[in-house]
This record gives sequence, C-alpha cells and structure tokens, in this order.
Amino acid sequence: MLHKDYLMRLLLEYTQTLRYLYGLLKNDPDEKTLAAINEKLEEELNLSKDLLTRMAGGALIDILTMGNSVKLELHRGVYVAALFYAAAQAHQQLSHSQEVYACKVNALHLMVYLALEYPDVPLPEYAPNTADLLVALEDSSLPLSTMQLLFRYYEHIGVYARAEDMLFDLLDEEMIDHAAMLSAGIAFYKRLNELPDEALIAGNLPREELVEGLASLYEMRDE
Repeated sequence: MLHKDYLMRLLLEYTQTLRYLYGLLKNDPDEKTLAAINEKLEEELNLSKDLLTRMAGGALIDILTMGNSVKLELHRGVYVAALFYAAAQAHQQLSHSQEVYACKVNALHLMVYLALEYPDVPLPEYAPNTADLLVALEDSSLPLSTMQLLFRYYEHIGVYARAEDMLFDLLDEEMIDHAAMLSAGIAFYKRLNELPDEALIAGNLPREELVEGLASLYEMRDE
C-alpha cells in the first residue's frame, strides 16, 4: 500500500512537471524554457547541462541503472524520455539542430529500452510516442547501441522486415562485433522460422525471404 501511494505521488509529480514545461514550450519557447527543462534533466541524471546532449543512448542507460546494478523503474524512465523530448522541442525552436538530434535519440533509446524491459505494460500518459520518434529519426544515423535495441524491438512488435533491415545495417557497421551479430541474426531467423506463415506475412517477411536471409548469414559466417 505504501509503495502504491508513493508511486501515485511520483506519477502526479511527473505529470505536473511535464504539463508545466510543455506550457512553457507552448507560450514562451526561449532559452529560459530550455534551462527549466535542463534543470529537471540535471536533477534526474546528476549531470551538467553540457553533458546532457553528449551521451549516446547506452551511456544514458548506464547512468539510470547505475551500470546495470539496479532496474530502471518504468515511470521514471518514461519521465526522463519525456524530458529529453521536451528538450528536443525547445532546441528546435532555437534552431539547435545537433541538440535536437541528440535529445530525440536519447528519448527514442529510452522508450525502446523500456518497451523491451516492460513488455505489454501500459505506459503513463506523458510517454513520448515511439512511432513519432522513429519517423523523426528515420533519415538519421543512430548510435550502435540504439540500432541494436531497435533490432530487438522490431522483432518484439512483429515488424520483422524492419528487424531484418536493422540486422543488415548493423552487419555493415565496422565497429560491431560481427561474429556476435551473425549469431544473433541466425538465432533471429530461426525464431521466426517457428512462426506460422500468417505471422511472417503480417510482419512483411514471408518465409521465402526469411530462408534467403538465413542462407546469406550462413555464407557470411563461413567466409
């Protein structure tokens, strides 16, 4: 009961803070508004404002989980993602293109990470829309850690063709562990091969294409 009361108070605090910040964004989107958003991010992450847009998604998760020593609570993670999304909008108003990109990547990384950590758990009302973030970043290069999460995420939501695209994008990356990625890709195709044809077609990856993709990975592995 005490935990539930605490959670309700926390949700109320998060919701009120975000409503206030989005009100500032709507009515007065200037440097002071950005400073107000950054202040909240600094409180949550214990980082200076100069570091907020320099982190890749994986580093952000490390901070929030203390190097994977604690589990990131869903509502806090979504709150931080929402703050980054608000920061992206503030930077957009101020024509800070690099900062817009960095904030949107961090928001996306968090939302995808949380979707995998908390499958089928309803999101709070202040959650950024993951689909909107994906559209906003579809023509942008993403950090490897975010790409790896998206590979898993697309499979999780049944968008198998996109998962396959992400797999081959990752295999094209020089900094990736190719042997580990090939193993992950082969396991991916084997999991999908257990699904009925209807599910594969719904995910835009018919069995014939699945078999072709798996064969190409075996060829890469045996080179």
